Amino acid sequence: MEFPATFDRESADPSYLTILLQDYVSVTVRHGEMGALDDLVSSLKGETTLPVLHLAQIIYMILDQFADLNVEVQVAIRDQILLMSNNLSENPGKVSTNDLSRLRAQVENLVSLVENQLYCISGLNASDNELLQDPHRKAYIQDLLSETEIMQSGVYRLENRVKDLYNDYQAVGNERVEKRLRLLTIVSAITLPLGLLAGLLGMNVGGVPGTRTPSGFIIVIVLMVLIILAEFWYFTRKGWFD
Repeated sequence: MEFPATFDRESADPSYLTILLQDYVSVTVRHGEMGALDDLVSSLKGETTLPVLHLAQIIYMILDQFADLNVEVQVAIRDQILLMSNNLSENPGKVSTNDLSRLRAQVENLVSLVENQLYCISGLNASDNELLQDPHRKAYIQDLLSETEIMQSGVYRLENRVKDLYNDYQAVGNERVEKRLRLLTIVSAITLPLGLLAGLLGMNVGGVPGTRTPSGFIIVIVLMVLIILAEFWYFTRKGWFD
């Protein structure tokens, strides 16, 4: 059995552990760095460790060690999702598309890893290996299978939470764009009558009012300010700035 055992959230290429179980000998071959096995070997050498009675127990301990690391990764990603969700609520500027894409990739790697592990453990549970047929030994594998199925449900929930977070990010972005467009619309609506007034008074034709009045410029400026104030009052009353 080749068991996927990578825990690098940034990498989609898993490291595999080959497990050969024959008669009363178990051989493991590492295909990549697996510090978890070093920790397990150190714990087995300890004086307070419970005695190992059979090979099925060793297989269970190896796979259970990887399952514990999966749980740690799930908790870390869950905390990261919670932190990003809080930032999105309080300060959306702290959350970027790259952060969400990296988080989604980490969750997808974890989902793929757990699905492959569940497939391997299911095959191990259905194996006809004589060393695993004893009911007591079989219980180890069945317990591990149940634990992995629960883990799979957990990573699927993480996947859904990341999708919800991405949707919330898009909603916040759309709201930000909508506010900017609304502000530009208000500015355009305010400057439109001012431009029309300036165009009318700037025509080089006879009969333009105020051209011979010494205070004509001041009158036009005051008129423009009154128009701006009237429009600002109207838009505020209609809730355009909310």
